[in-house]
Amino acid sequence: MLTSCKKHSVASPPSAAQGLPGTVLDLHPWYLILPVNSNNQEGIGKKAIQISNTALLAGYTSKYFHSAEGGGVTFWCPINGATTTPGAGFGSDHPRTELTESYNWNLGKTATLEGIVAINKYPATTKTIIIAQLHGGGNYKAVAFVMLVARAGTITAYVKNTPRGDVGMQHIVLLQNVAMNAKISYSIHADAQRINFTVTAPGAGSEQWSAPIPSAWAKQTVHFSAGDYVQAVGNSSTDGGMVTYYKLKISHL
Repeated sequence: MLTSCKKHSVASPPSAAQGLPGTVLDLHPWYLILPVNSNNQEGIGKKAIQISNTALLAGYTSKYFHSAEGGGVTFWCPINGATTTPGAGFGSDHPRTELTESYNWNLGKTATLEGIVAINKYPATTKTIIIAQLHGGGNYKAVAFVMLVARAGTITAYVKNTPRGDVGMQHIVLLQNVAMNAKISYSIHADAQRINFTVTAPGAGSEQWSAPIPSAWAKQTVHFSAGDYVQAVGNSSTDGGMVTYYKLKISHL
């Protein structure tokens, strides 16, 4: 069940000068996954909660999701955070502070996710954060189809060729030597045949890459996700990932 913003606010709202997250990003398409359980507790093995679209639009803010100086929205996720499927043997045992599209749609339609994001902090051990996904829904709701991964200044696109297992997964390096706090502009565009990536960052250049939609994914149900999906697990509440989003837009045709 989606939870309310009042019960799970864990920090004071930002100043009026910064504004609420909903004044910076269009939150209408999203709900939010947090790295805490229903008792506001972080911890390995705990079940992550969701903040409903209604609560986001009503002004939800916390230490995990809040407006930032300079007009962005900051996502913070500790490596000891609660997870979506703890110990289930599928899905993820990695914590996240991540916006998830409320609307599931079928591949074969045209849709685009556009973002501008800066990496402010990597988890110390892996230095890896998934900043955007085109994620499975329906029968494959525990499976990521496409991921845009930031690892120690390298931006890589992943395309999963089959909904089960990682056989043949494509890893394509798009940019390297992306500086900390640099604003990374990206788009993930899906049409009836292909997935198209565009990524640009100051000092690191610009790159495009396109891949056909694997036959196993054709017509499958999917949705977009974006935020701070930390690829590390540990006992620390101060080690983790932090990103700031300055733009986040979904378009459907």
